[in-house]
Amino acid sequence: MVQKQLLGALLMTVSGVALANSSVTLQGVTDLGVQYQSFQTGRSYEAEGHQRFTSFGVVSGAQNVSRWGLRGAEDLGDGVSVSFEYEQGLNASSGRSADGFARRSTLGIHGDEFGALEFGRRTSPVTAAFKGIDPFESSYGTAGLQNSLATTMNRYSNMVMYTTPDLEGLSARLGYSFDADLSLSRYDTKTDQFELVGAAPLAYETRNRTRVLSIGLRYHQGPLVIAAGWDRIQAPGSFSFASKKIDAWLVGASYDFGGAVLHGAYGQHTGGLTGPWQIPKGTGVDAYGVNHISQNVFVESMRTSSWMLGLTVPLDEGVKLMASVQQMFLGGSLKGRLSAPTGIQTIASVGLSYELSRSTGMYGYVSYGNNMTMLQGVKMATVSMGMRHTF
Repeated sequence: MVQKQLLGALLMTVSGVALANSSVTLQGVTDLGVQYQSFQTGRSYEAEGHQRFTSFGVVSGAQNVSRWGLRGAEDLGDGVSVSFEYEQGLNASSGRSADGFARRSTLGIHGDEFGALEFGRRTSPVTAAFKGIDPFESSYGTAGLQNSLATTMNRYSNMVMYTTPDLEGLSARLGYSFDADLSLSRYDTKTDQFELVGAAPLAYETRNRTRVLSIGLRYHQGPLVIAAGWDRIQAPGSFSFASKKIDAWLVGASYDFGGAVLHGAYGQHTGGLTGPWQIPKGTGVDAYGVNHISQNVFVESMRTSSWMLGLTVPLDEGVKLMASVQQMFLGGSLKGRLSAPTGIQTIASVGLSYELSRSTGMYGYVSYGNNMTMLQGVKMATVSMGMRHTF
C-alpha cells in the first residue's frame, strides 16, 4: 500500500514538472448581430430579366466568424517551443457547428533563431502576410478584400509552412500543400458551360491531388507595412482540364500617418479564379452557373485584375472608422464570351467599430456591390450591426 502511494506521488510530481512548462488554452470568438441584405440578379443562364431577394434577421459572424478552439504550447528551453492549435467554426445564432476543426488544425515547432515550421490545415502564407493591409481585415462580409483578391483569406489542408525569423521587420512564409482539399470547377470555352467537378477523389499518387504552392512576404517597420504574395493552385493530373493551374499574385501596403491609415492593394488571377462567389444561399439563383460551381474555377487563358483603396481613421479611444473601394475586372478568354453580360465588379463599404474592452467590441457597417462576380446587373447591399466577444 505504501509502495503504491509513493509511486502515485512520484508520478504526480513528474507530471507536475512536465505541466509546469506546458499550457493549454480555450479560445474563441462569439459574434452576433442583426443584418439586412438585398440581392438583385441580372440576366442569368436559365432566366432572363431581374430577380430581387431581401433578408433581415439575426446573423452569426458578420464581423468575425464565430468559433472556438484549443491552443497548447510546451517550452523546450533555449527559445524553442512546440505548439498545436485546433479551431472550429460555428453558427452562434443556432448553436450548430461546422465539420470538425476545419478552420485550423496544426502542430508546429518554433524557435527564436530558426523561425517556425508548421504542419496541417491553416490560413495560407499570403493570408498571414496581408494582415493589416485591408481596413476590414478580410472580414465584414462583402466589405472585405477577399471579395476581389480571394487569396487574402484562404485555407489549405495537408500543408507544410515555414516562417522565417523577423529580420528587422522583414519576414517570409513558404507553404506547400500536398492535398489542399479544395472543391474544383472548370469552364469549357467551346461549349460556354461550367462544370462542377467537386473535390479531388482520394488518390494515392501525389500528382492526382490538388496541390498548392503559396508564398507570402511582409515588411513592417514603424508606420509602414508592405506585403506581397503568390499562390499557385495545381489541378490533379487525372482531371481533363484545359487550364491546369490558377496563379494569383498580389501586392499591398498600408501607412499610418498618425491621424489616419491609408491602405492599398493590387493583384491578378490567371488561368482561372478563386472565390468567394457572392451569391446568397437559398435564393435558387443560377447566375452564370455560379451556384453550380466551386470557389476555384479553372478557365483557360482567363485573367482578372483587382485593386483596393482604403482608409482607417481613429475617432476616439477604441473607436475607428473604416472605408474602402475595390474593383475587379474580367479579361482573357471569358471577356465577351459569356451568355450573361459581364461588367466591372465594384464594392464600396463604410464601417465603424467600438472596442468596449480588450475582449468585447461593437460594430456596424454598410456595403454596396455592383456587378458582383463581374456579372452585369448583379447587386448586393448589406447593412449590419452587432457585438463580438473574444475569449
